[in-house]
Amino acid sequence: MGYSPVLGAFTAAFELIAACWVFWALRSRGRRNVLMLIGFTLLLLAGYQILEVAICWKTSEPSLFLSRMAFLDITWLPPVSLLLISRIVTPRSRTLVRYAHFSLFLGALMSLWIVMDYRFITGTICEFMYARYGYMEPYFHIYGAFYEITQMSMIFIPAAIISRSDQLRVRQDLGDLLLGSLLFIIPSLFLAALRPVMFQDGLPSLMCHFALFYALFLVRMARRDLAHADYR
Repeated sequence: MGYSPVLGAFTAAFELIAACWVFWALRSRGRRNVLMLIGFTLLLLAGYQILEVAICWKTSEPSLFLSRMAFLDITWLPPVSLLLISRIVTPRSRTLVRYAHFSLFLGALMSLWIVMDYRFITGTICEFMYARYGYMEPYFHIYGAFYEITQMSMIFIPAAIISRSDQLRVRQDLGDLLLGSLLFIIPSLFLAALRPVMFQDGLPSLMCHFALFYALFLVRMARRDLAHADYR
């Protein structure tokens, strides 16, 4: 079966509309530093979907350059999410802020690698609703380690802080980020483990499709923030 852009286009449309709503609303209310990161994260999620549609729809030879740009896009998702977590937590944790900044630094290094090395992606196969990628072995495992560690941090850091925080708003926000992260990371890993031949190389694409749940929880967090405009 040929590639269908329906899921990617629908997801991208929702995430773009949500990002525009967040950027429009933060002009007058809410925590600007938090809402800016929520909006930027939604743009990253939409960006991957748009690039995947461009890579796979009505093309007999998927563009390796666009495939690299798709990876460039998603490289920033975990670091920006960790920075968002560090902005939510009060009182501010210097250790968490430094870790978030370090992840951003690593993300910049990974991005430079993706841009400079045309061999980063060696091939792209478009399935019915997702894309599978060929990687430069064994060096791609360096990128994989960076991504998995920062992604797991999106689960374990909020889970650890929620149990200790005595602030309801912090627990609510971290709870949204935790649930959103679980709902796109765990199902993707489960499918890749269950059917590795089919889904292992398509894990980045699967995660970004399941990340619609993450986007929904980001919107929920933004709505709560805007409903309490006095909370900054």
